[in-house]
Amino acid sequence: MSRRNTTWTDEEIETLKNLWGEKTPDAIGRILGRSTGGVIGKAKFLHLGSYLEASEFLGMHQVTEIMGVDSHVPVRTWIPKYNMPFVYRRIRGNLRFRVIRLEDLMKWLRDNQEAWDSRKVAPYALGTEPPWLKEKRAADQQRPAKPTGTKYTAAEDSAILIGRATGKGYKEIGARIGRSAASVQARADRKRF
Repeated sequence: MSRRNTTWTDEEIETLKNLWGEKTPDAIGRILGRSTGGVIGKAKFLHLGSYLEASEFLGMHQVTEIMGVDSHVPVRTWIPKYNMPFVYRRIRGNLRFRVIRLEDLMKWLRDNQEAWDSRKVAPYALGTEPPWLKEKRAADQQRPAKPTGTKYTAAEDSAILIGRATGKGYKEIGARIGRSAASVQARADRKRF
């Protein structure tokens, strides 16, 4: 039951603001008797931000950005090997995203400390620094850096490109940037250096 070309009332706008991020745009549309597109359009007009940013959930992309890892790490490692509790959240129609609640992420991080490196996470990037995280940071500082699963930086890509152009092998380039020869070769193949 959607309406066309009707002005939004102050009450509807307030309801939209209160529900944005709590309920899906589809559900808000049903509550207000408006189309999903109308709800999303009004939310954009009101500068409410993206649906996921306003919710209690973090999207997989947000988690990988916070954790300083490649976007494939959760799917290839954390979910299958460490049971990271991502769930699918329907946003609109059949459009779904993998998301995780912040408190679930924090519990998973505490319980699976061997699966991630705190040196890649900026202080307070998770909103809090509980005692266990401070202890992990101290312990990780004592360990040698292991770049597995980290994103390649522009400087590393440049080093690979220059190394390949000057005839250096993958092992030599990898030693220079702190990566394995296999990782450097895979990156060079992917980027077609």
